[in-house]
Amino acid sequence: MVSENSELRKSDRISLHSRELIKNLQEWIELKIQLSLLQFLDSVRSRRKTIVLAIVALFALILSIVFFLIAAALGLGSLFQSIILGFVTIALFLLLVSWVFYRFAVNQSADYQDVSDHSTPTHGQD
Repeated sequence: MVSENSELRKSDRISLHSRELIKNLQEWIELKIQLSLLQFLDSVRSRRKTIVLAIVALFALILSIVFFLIAAALGLGSLFQSIILGFVTIALFLLLVSWVFYRFAVNQSADYQDVSDHSTPTHGQD
């Protein structure tokens, strides 16, 4: 009888410890989820600041390039004694630069396709 009571108490203690362990584990998991959420929100907040600063810097760069191109067009217009010729010259220059970039991109794309075509396995066909 004493042995049964001690076994019952022992099993009760084990059961109680198990419940406490499960409760502590659930609390730990909830806290870990909250911590992960806070870390995620913090990283989003810091990235948002970086993105906003990059957008402002990009806007300022584009604006300065536009002003520079206008100034260059007016300067060439003064040199040619025709403002229209200055703007046409800048427009032709920008078209030339765009065409060069386009050709470079097409050549790079063709080179990439050539490399990827040669790197595919032939499955025994030589």
